[in-house]
Amino acid sequence: MKLEDIIYAHNTSVKEFMDGGELEWDLYTDLYDYYTSKNQLSYAAHKAIDVDPIQEVSSLFAEDCRSLGISYCE
Repeated sequence: MKLEDIIYAHNTSVKEFMDGGELEWDLYTDLYDYYTSKNQLSYAAHKAIDVDPIQEVSSLFAEDCRSLGISYCE
């Protein structure tokens, strides 16, 4: 699944995240799978060793939003 497809499938949850909310669980799990498949999730986050995987996924997603031109996703 492409990142754009994830954003489209979770439109409401993405908007809540962009407005400063937490990642909704279904959005998080899709993003976790996406970043794992792209080898972008650190080993420590993947195994939850000293790194909060939700925080790392949130950071990666916010960075990707900015790269897609969604500047209010922070």
